[in-house]
Amino acid sequence: MIDSKIDEAFEDEAIHALEKSLLGCKFSCETDFAKEELTKLYFESRDLIRSNPDNERLFSVAEAIFITCIRITRCICLESELANETIINGNEYTLDAESLIDNVRSNYKHFRRLLGE
Repeated sequence: MIDSKIDEAFEDEAIHALEKSLLGCKFSCETDFAKEELTKLYFESRDLIRSNPDNERLFSVAEAIFITCIRITRCICLESELANETIINGNEYTLDAESLIDNVRSNYKHFRRLLGE
């Protein structure tokens, strides 16, 4: 079982890597998902969250994208196998990069629709 402090440390490490545009990260992913796509989604969602929009639905979707980008980074950039373990609402889960990538792409399409694009 993963400790909450270790879980937070992995989250912080993933955010730090994303903030540096994943420079130096070994990107192990068996899909067509690329560093550029991941960082683009991360920065767009982060920037929208920081702007604190009035549209709560848009904010929620941006927040989901932001969190999912962090989780994807944990799976495919952090070298510890424990990085794939996380605690969500007190329960432990194993993160799956493939599922997270599908989820973030779907949320991003919804995000763009909410922006009117």
